[in-house]
Formats: sequence, C-alpha cells, structure tokens
Amino acid sequence: MESGIFKAEARFSWEALKRITSRPDILIGSLPFPGSLDGKTVSIRIPGRVFGFEFSGSFEMTYADKTATYIMKSPPLGGLLIVTIQLGGEKFLVCRASADLNERFLRKKLLKIAEGFGRTVLAFSESYERVIPKIRQEHSKIVASDLKPGDLIHLARYVRFFGGKDTFEIIGTGKGGEIKIKVKGGDLEGIEFREDGTLAIVEIKKPLLDVSEDELSDLGIGGRYVFNVLWGG
Repeated sequence: MESGIFKAEARFSWEALKRITSRPDILIGSLPFPGSLDGKTVSIRIPGRVFGFEFSGSFEMTYADKTATYIMKSPPLGGLLIVTIQLGGEKFLVCRASADLNERFLRKKLLKIAEGFGRTVLAFSESYERVIPKIRQEHSKIVASDLKPGDLIHLARYVRFFGGKDTFEIIGTGKGGEIKIKVKGGDLEGIEFREDGTLAIVEIKKPLLDVSEDELSDLGIGGRYVFNVLWGG
C-alpha cells in the first residue's frame, strides 16, 4: 500500500480537530479539488491529463488516539483509499493518504490528496480555535467580542463550515462601524468597512482558505459586533 504524507504546525486543540473532521461532508466538499460525500457515497477527483485521479465508493470513519480515519472503498475493483488526520504530540498535524489501487503515478496523487485534506483541515481547525472563544449565538445572530481585523477571516471560515454553503454575506454592526464580508463559491470576494461616513474596501478575490490575516491588517476594526448571515444560492 502506497502513501503520501502532509505535515504542518498545528495551532489548535484536539477538540477543534475532532469538531472539523466530524463533518466529513463539509470537509470533503471544501477540498482544493472536486470532492463530495452524499450519505455514505464518496467521490474525489483530481483533474489532469497525466496525474488525473478519480475515486468513488463507500465511506466510513473512525476515531482513536487523536486520529480521525476516513476509510473509502471502491466496490467494483476492490480498491481502498484511507486518509488519516492526526494531531501529533508536538502540536503537528499529520495527514496521510494511503491506497491500494491500480493507478499509475499513485504516490504523486496520494501526496496531492494528503496535502489537500491537510491544508483544508488546518485552515478550518485554526479558525474554529480562534473564533469559538470570541463568539456566541443569539438566535440567528452571531455576537462577537474583542474582534480584531484578522478575526474576520476566521469568522468567514467558521460560517462557511458550519453553515454548509459557500456563497453568503456576513454583515456586522458595532460601535466601531459596519462590516460586510462577501464570499462567493468559496472565494472571499472582499470586505467592506464603513466608519463615520467613510468606506474602506479590501478586494481579495481568492479562495477563502488561502487568505491570510495580514491582508486585513490595515482595517481599523475592533471591539464588539453583531453579525447577520445572508445566504446566497
């Protein structure tokens, strides 16, 4: 059985990792390549003429020793694809994709799968860890305290993950002004901040999971805000 491994520093707890991996439908649907989980049927596809990859089959998951394991089986050929997502003792995320498949260049494809899962888990888990201490739900609203500019990225990822949709607007009001975050098809279109009659617009237009906090460092945002989420199509 061949394997590909992705490893990165983890700035989050096992609780955060378990919370994110417990929604494999959202996680797989957020990968940087096409993926879906419908009930117990999983599909993963990596486009490409030479290194293209397609897998579909049954899905199940288990937890043990701070490790989430996704087991995917393809009945027609008896193929097996296993993704393990582990929080190491030294605060490292280790994601391993292993497979027993009749595929050319399998190791290269497994490396891409491991990295795709790893980076997606990393982004959502870090955002969960960052946002949870600062927010509370009040009916359909999200109340955020001690908000910093970089927190807006993590708030958008939190809404993307737990809302289950990739097109939405988050509109927040507070003493510091009004904030509008626009996400379309999983891409962060931009952020608007209105304060004392002036409007600051940050255009980003790239995948939400790839945006860094530094891109919002110039926004004068701080304090308590009440947010509403408007879902798109």
